[in-house]
Amino acid sequence: MSTLDRDVFETRSPEAEADEGFVRRWSPRAFSGAPLFLDQVHVLVAAAHRAPSCFNSQPWRFVYALNGNDRWADVLAILMDMNQVWAQRASGRAHSGYCENHI
Repeated sequence: MSTLDRDVFETRSPEAEADEGFVRRWSPRAFSGAPLFLDQVHVLVAAAHRAPSCFNSQPWRFVYALNGNDRWADVLAILMDMNQVWAQRASGRAHSGYCENHI
């Protein structure tokens, strides 16, 4: 068990019975710096695009950039200032949206 796992279990106690996956969930604020490759992004976006939606319409739209490419600053700028501080060290960023007038 990692230090993080121990910290999570020692500090979180659900008020009602909850699945361990929910209790152990955490949001990373630090990144390893390992590169993310475009083919990995394509796999993630392809899976996310198939997320359930009303009438199975999948109206999702995604904007992404890898750290260091031409669009990185623009995609990072979408975030609030306080989130840019930690997100700037990520290997990539993706933002999703809903498109009501899709084809």
